[in-house]
Amino acid sequence: MTLVRSLVLASAALVATLPAAAQTTIFVDGGRGPVPVRLPAGHDPVRPAPLVFLLHGYSNTGPQEEAYVRIGTLADEFGFVYVTPTGTTDLINNPFWNATDACCDLAGTGVDDSGYLRALIDAIRAQVEIDDKRIWITGRSNGGFMSYRMACDHADLVAAAVSISGATYANASLCMPSEPVHTLEVHGTSDNVINYGGGTISAPYPGAVQTAQTWATYDGCTLIVDTSSPRLDLDSSLVGDETNVDQYVDACSLGGSAELWTIQGADHSPVWTAQFPRLVVEFLFAHPKPGAVTFYCTGKTSSVGCVPFLTTTGEASVSSTQPFNVRANDVLENESGFLLYSFKRANLDFHGGKLCVKAPVTRVLPPKPAKTTGSAPCAGSLTRNFNARIQSGADPSLTAGQPVALQWLARDPADPTTFGDSLTDGARFVITP
Repeated sequence: MTLVRSLVLASAALVATLPAAAQTTIFVDGGRGPVPVRLPAGHDPVRPAPLVFLLHGYSNTGPQEEAYVRIGTLADEFGFVYVTPTGTTDLINNPFWNATDACCDLAGTGVDDSGYLRALIDAIRAQVEIDDKRIWITGRSNGGFMSYRMACDHADLVAAAVSISGATYANASLCMPSEPVHTLEVHGTSDNVINYGGGTISAPYPGAVQTAQTWATYDGCTLIVDTSSPRLDLDSSLVGDETNVDQYVDACSLGGSAELWTIQGADHSPVWTAQFPRLVVEFLFAHPKPGAVTFYCTGKTSSVGCVPFLTTTGEASVSSTQPFNVRANDVLENESGFLLYSFKRANLDFHGGKLCVKAPVTRVLPPKPAKTTGSAPCAGSLTRNFNARIQSGADPSLTAGQPVALQWLARDPADPTTFGDSLTDGARFVITP
């Protein structure tokens, strides 16, 4: 059986009907016509959202791949924008991605899919507030090869790349990432389409272990492998927890690591367990670019019915000359408040709302609250440059690599809970050098 036929049959077995999506869908043109972009339910147009791509395998389309992998089923829960584009078609009308020298521009068209996907990301960013530190590329088979290509070419943009049954370049010199990227390879040992141990399509491709080690090297890690993570159950057709987890995290450059999930006995098209897409999404959310801010917890409704919320600009840093502004929005005009921070997040009942920081808590007073023109009852805001706090030396614990959780508390004299305050949601980040 030819390799092309193997790829087509492997993909055809996965085609299913995609369930109706609850998310809002907009259409964005990256240069090849409109592409559906799914916004999560309850999407806040003011707050930047993570962006997740799923790239299909050879001969599949984007929607067909999603019907198999089902990452999009978690978009509402995790709040990410989701895109499943489809590549151009080859001479036998099969969609493909021109990823690496091995896969899968089989006719040698030279189509610039890397440039196209970058343009599509930029077009989405022009229409939707995207968190630039949480742009993640996932893909399967040919799409897995393409996820590595995007990490190679656009490391400034891609925080993490996940490849399912794919591979990177065999010739490591063909990839020159400008900065570290977290990577994950998921691969079955019985895969006879993209072999676990490597093989050749248009050119040689490395095996799964070599792929992980190549990216560990790009990311400045040693090749000391950490096997301490518990085994996973990813393929429901196999008995027990069949998947080994190998992590390359020793001495990695900030923003980089490599991981390999080896599915013992799985072929090119595993029968995914219900937890598989969740584990992939959890991996993505655990691997943003350095300085990423995660919002959590919920704000407390004020006496006039508004729910204060946080936004941030800049990056928390011990050395940057730029501010890292933490702003409370939709607070009452001309009322004071203070910033609370600690080193662990929480979600505790407090003053009729939620306390999002765990004791011990430090309180920081800001300048006077900003006056906002207009008559809206919630037109006030409170802003603090947290880099000034970090760099002042007032708290020696605020060092590079330190996780921080914070929250604003603002005065609300008419608070119906009688505590006289309102609370924003929480934000968590790691201080960068």
